[in-house]
Amino acid sequence: MLVGTGDPRLADAGVSGHKFARQEALRQAGFRVPEFFCVPAEVFDTVARDLVPPPPDPGDEAALTALAAEAAGRLAAEVPQEG
Repeated sequence: MLVGTGDPRLADAGVSGHKFARQEALRQAGFRVPEFFCVPAEVFDTVARDLVPPPPDPGDEAALTALAAEAAGRLAAEVPQEG
């Protein structure tokens, strides 16, 4: 599921994330913002939950670095699908 420019859900940071919500607010205020779309945060979280294991202890820098590298590789290998 994608949310595109002009969709009212873009203004909700809980749906689209803060960056896209701010871009939509700027567009609604009359600023020139290129057309865009986003994957809602809930959809990303659902996909990421299956791809990325739970994070390690926040104080374990080496484990966090390894997790970030593994997560980046797994996410990069996935192909978005229209749904």
